[in-house]
Amino acid sequence: MKKLCGLLLTALIFLYACQKEVSFENGNGLLAEGSLQSESTGDCLPKEVAGTYEAGVELVPAANAIEVTVNVTKTGPYLIYTDTVNGYFFRASGSFTATGITTVTLPGKGKPEIEGIDNFRVIFDTSECILPVTVGGVPADFTFAGGPGSCMDFSTGGDYVVGVDLNSTNIVNIKLNVTVAGSYSISTSTSNGMTFSSTGSVSVGEQIITLTGSGRPVNVGITPIPIEYNGSSCSFSVEVLATAPAKDYFPRTPQSEWSYEWDDDPTDSIAWRSDPTGISVIGSNSYNIFEAKNESVPDFVPVTAYRKSGNDYYVYTDLAYWLGFESSQEVEFLFLKDNANVGDTWSTPVYSGVIASAAINIQIKFTVTQKNVITTFNASTGTMNFANTIVVEEHYLIEQSPGNFVEDDSYYKHYYAEGVGLVLDEIYSNTNPSVPIAKQELRRYQIAP
Repeated sequence: MKKLCGLLLTALIFLYACQKEVSFENGNGLLAEGSLQSESTGDCLPKEVAGTYEAGVELVPAANAIEVTVNVTKTGPYLIYTDTVNGYFFRASGSFTATGITTVTLPGKGKPEIEGIDNFRVIFDTSECILPVTVGGVPADFTFAGGPGSCMDFSTGGDYVVGVDLNSTNIVNIKLNVTVAGSYSISTSTSNGMTFSSTGSVSVGEQIITLTGSGRPVNVGITPIPIEYNGSSCSFSVEVLATAPAKDYFPRTPQSEWSYEWDDDPTDSIAWRSDPTGISVIGSNSYNIFEAKNESVPDFVPVTAYRKSGNDYYVYTDLAYWLGFESSQEVEFLFLKDNANVGDTWSTPVYSGVIASAAINIQIKFTVTQKNVITTFNASTGTMNFANTIVVEEHYLIEQSPGNFVEDDSYYKHYYAEGVGLVLDEIYSNTNPSVPIAKQELRRYQIAP
């Protein structure tokens, strides 16, 4: 999915018009390679947090740091870093001179804003792990939206199947009305063999928190689960099935809805939905039409169409929308394969059009860079956690001379979560691939059955 006026098209036009030389930071093949995860189990290797963390207190890099274990498979320069959470982050660079297991210290920088538990994504090469850091402070005070009855606008994730243990995919998002910022810890009582809990921090105002399930469902059916905190209560429900259903990485069921925001700005948002009227036939294929609206387009308008065939997901779109061509050109191409392996790549045909009065030939290349990973980020509605995520990079190759295609400096990184769809979009530059230029984050969703 694209923002209606994205940054990428400007970069494409500039590259083509200026015929500039493109530099690939990773193209020399000298960077170190390895993983933060165990080869045998896939679990994160040992990691530790050093120092104390207090809200409003600047970190001291020599004291506030995290230590991660890395399995180095190729020597060379490295960069290991985290995302920025609650006003601070961790980062280290250097050079590995030997392969094997080693420990790297990432000094911290910044100032924690509020107390609670902050879950950081630690990233190296194509691997990542989650590491929690506790920030001290006062306890939060809030009430549950919709209480004491049904929790308002709650949403669930994951499959709930009799006799199957819950895992990190089994989550429930709950809306709060926070009056005092601070930390919290919540755990429900056991209902039908299941318990849901969450620990973290919240700021004043309407917030969304994510509770993770544990336990094993006993009986089939809809299970009401009460939740209570400091005198406030509400209840949500999950449906326990006899067998696990098949899930899509890009759901298209009519009446499904997603809401996204750009760069953590709740006023710069876009809403998507699958047309409630159902399936549309284009040519010989059946599609779900997706509609969008934002601040400048207050009513839903049709934008793109999607279908699935086997394990392949296709988009039918107008290149005037997708690439910014001056003339309409409707095409279909493959954008996601849920059975692809890490490193698998595929490309569209070469598309010819005109951008900013200049003729241009463009080919889109997709590469699976991560699979079955946990994606965690902080939106204005709170912390969002998604398991079983496939990460796909979308690169643009532009013809500079006959038969000579050069990769544009800017590219997309798409995060697709099983049963949810697109949860995060990031735009990167090849000259600085460690920090996104911009990002589009999911803040709420509802997948229709």
